[in-house]
Amino acid sequence: DAARALVEASLDFDESDTGHVPDAELEALVADARAALVEAAAWEERRVRASGLPRVVLAGRPNAGKSALLNALTGPERALESDLAGSTRDVIAATWEVAGVPVTLLDTAGVAELEDDRGDPEAQAQELSRAARGGADLVLWLVDVGASDAAAAVREAVGNAGDAPRILVWSRLDRVGGIPELSDPATAELVQSAVATSARTGAGLAELEDAVARALGLTGGASGARELDARHRAALRHALAELDRARELRAAGAPLDLFAEALRAVTEALDGIAGRTSPEDLLDRIFARFCIGK
Repeated sequence: DAARALVEASLDFDESDTGHVPDAELEALVADARAALVEAAAWEERRVRASGLPRVVLAGRPNAGKSALLNALTGPERALESDLAGSTRDVIAATWEVAGVPVTLLDTAGVAELEDDRGDPEAQAQELSRAARGGADLVLWLVDVGASDAAAAVREAVGNAGDAPRILVWSRLDRVGGIPELSDPATAELVQSAVATSARTGAGLAELEDAVARALGLTGGASGARELDARHRAALRHALAELDRARELRAAGAPLDLFAEALRAVTEALDGIAGRTSPEDLLDRIFARFCIGK
């Protein structure tokens, strides 16, 4: 959208307002967009669904409440609950029904830095946890609301969840009664969409299911989820092809209006995933960038 706004501004407004299209900036924006599309398409293609079901992974620090949450969502005694850190070493799988669709919910060892003298079982547990996150369709990153360094725990979610989408889940709400206020801009987006839960009282579990259903696109049931996956992959491939066509037009010195039309085709392809990009959205970007009419 940023690249398209630059081009549309040059086509629709007087050059005295917008200046020339900055070639270096435009090329950088297009290159960044292509890299993002390639990464998204690769992630869609490599997702591992050995069971045929979406895979949702519980992650976070040791003793963040992952096992208690798995038990609350899928039934009691699926996973051992303990106040001692490190009680989970294997990956524990259970079936969780989300919006009428079964998904595989995986409980993993708490993410921790290992000392050199730690034994092999701890190292193997961390490797299993990393592998589970790497093959996830969605990661639920748990942070204890009562953690003294909650901000640092949230930052770990940004750096360790892998390529999969993630939802921040505040756990053990019943112990504190409220969530910490965090102003770290690096984690603001994650915090804003967080879900607060209590495995003991059940608070927030329905909201968590709704958030997971939206993230996985499960509102249409199992067949709808498979169809949505296929549409996502097709839309990403189409967008990438159109972006490559736009780059070829630009390199060949084609008129700016043809380049703009190719960029429009990219956003139209992505609208099938993220929703329609309206003319008002582009005008907002243009007026935010240029001092038109001032």
